[in-house]
Amino acid sequence: MRKKAAQERKNGVSGRGVVSGLTRCYAWEFASVSEYIYYSLLLEREYPELSDMFERAALDCIERFRAIGGIILSLGYNPALNMQIRHSGERYECLSFENIDRILASSAERERSSIAALDGLVGICEDCDTVNRIGRIISEKSEFLTMLERMIRS
Repeated sequence: MRKKAAQERKNGVSGRGVVSGLTRCYAWEFASVSEYIYYSLLLEREYPELSDMFERAALDCIERFRAIGGIILSLGYNPALNMQIRHSGERYECLSFENIDRILASSAERERSSIAALDGLVGICEDCDTVNRIGRIISEKSEFLTMLERMIRS
């Protein structure tokens, strides 16, 4: 316990809240990989451009998943992950414009929630390196969110 507290002080972390929040974001990135690969496969035949966009987004999520895991490790903790399987009721039977709009809206909401959580962590983390690393992740996620929002409006 003392060792963890000393590590937190050394890394400029304000308590376990930062690690807890990072762990939540870590799990969200992993879940996003699954969702975006699913959307990519779903849209592959009829909407190849959207499929490619979601495949690239999944690859970006893998990079962010790794970056967040690295931040957690650098703070002296081990990233933990609980897996949850998609519910069969969440499947899309047809690719109507309405369903594509739902996919885009769901993805945008996922990114908004993740950005908000990461942004909140920046405010309680005192270590400049960690703040900078989280800031880069927020920037990448914001770019994807902007693209999703543009598509939703069009």
